[in-house]
Amino acid sequence: MSSFESAYPEQPATFDESSIEDALSQLKAINARLAVGHKNPEPDENTALYSIERIPVEDEGFTLSRRGFLQAGVAGATAFLKQNVFGETEPAAPEQVMRPRPRERVIEINGRSLAELARQSGCEMRLKIDNGDGPFILHIHQNHEDFEHDTSKGINETIRWQERIKNFLLQIASNVQKPLYVFSEGFESSDHAKYLALYNIRQEFDQLQPSSDVWLRLAQVYQKRSEQSVLGRTNRLFFMFCLLLGQTIERIERQLQQIPPMYSLEQQRFFTQSLSLRDDLKAAVQAADTIFHPPSPLYWGAELNLYLDGKVVPLSAETIEGNIKGFAAWKKYEIAAKEFNAALARGTDKKIRQKLWKEVLKIKPEMQRKTYHDREMIACGLIRSHPMARRERFVPLIFGDAHDFTTVLSQQNQKLPLRKFGLIEIIPSVPPSGKGK
Repeated sequence: MSSFESAYPEQPATFDESSIEDALSQLKAINARLAVGHKNPEPDENTALYSIERIPVEDEGFTLSRRGFLQAGVAGATAFLKQNVFGETEPAAPEQVMRPRPRERVIEINGRSLAELARQSGCEMRLKIDNGDGPFILHIHQNHEDFEHDTSKGINETIRWQERIKNFLLQIASNVQKPLYVFSEGFESSDHAKYLALYNIRQEFDQLQPSSDVWLRLAQVYQKRSEQSVLGRTNRLFFMFCLLLGQTIERIERQLQQIPPMYSLEQQRFFTQSLSLRDDLKAAVQAADTIFHPPSPLYWGAELNLYLDGKVVPLSAETIEGNIKGFAAWKKYEIAAKEFNAALARGTDKKIRQKLWKEVLKIKPEMQRKTYHDREMIACGLIRSHPMARRERFVPLIFGDAHDFTTVLSQQNQKLPLRKFGLIEIIPSVPPSGKGK
């Protein structure tokens, strides 16, 4: 038996050549449909939150985008409202209450300093609400991908940020000796099925080994999975799917080069014919890369990458209803801001500008509450209601960099004195570029 045969068990020697033709025609049809979708992506209920147009604002350089809605909260959404152009004084946002930071003390996990683990991961630890022996919410500051608008600088910053989140989560996971459950912003209850579908794809790809019909089998997996609408189109799960496909193709090609296969003439003929399938699979990957191709899969989120590696289990930190309300308030604010900006650019009469400005200020508190305070309330509520959170001393929560759970958590602790949570912030040490602030 050859080294190839011992390493990779061969399939039966009899093949139906029509299967290659059928797979090839189906693959071309799928690629054609995907190409149309790539050129004219149609937003659906799963992508609506991520398709917000940018709004240029005079002199401030502020933009509204997916990252703005999910991450920035008050800090980003009101960036251009910091200074009232008509000289009026704005009241401070009622949600944020400045509290003195507790005196730092050594907090340990499995005998190791949590602050030291954070430093080793490239992060900073801040104790915001002490709770003795726990439990604690670990608010891991998030920096979201925003592939529709990101510059190369923003992409690289996001990757570095996610790398530090990944390092910290791995440190925590190695000290708890069991699956690490992670609550994540942007992860809703409906996303469990999507993540599971992508996980199953990863498993199927990993199980494929070089053989004379390997490209046929890979094409069949691709066809089956690409037709699953659960992954959506032109979103991070679809791009990750294409990235996994490209990695699988590269791995199989390397393995074929390292261990030359010993095929019969019939198998060799079948393998040669199936190379057209490989080329079409590469074309599918290239089509996705043409739209967007980050230099690292970490761009799509540390928790997604660690989930596919079997290291963490993501849990919902948001609800569909909460996001819909937040998005509606954000869009209302966006429209008012656009109208004011347009009037400012046209040099419209000052009275009209003042009227539009007052409308922006009128809408602002609702936008702040629904995109900031209410979403924090939901996240803390989901954590409190989950059985896992009541058993663990440390509960990781990946949420926007500009959010501060101090006020919300303090209010909840007063109402539920027997179910208190402490709060620790974990902040990746990446110099910010100002996006999403």
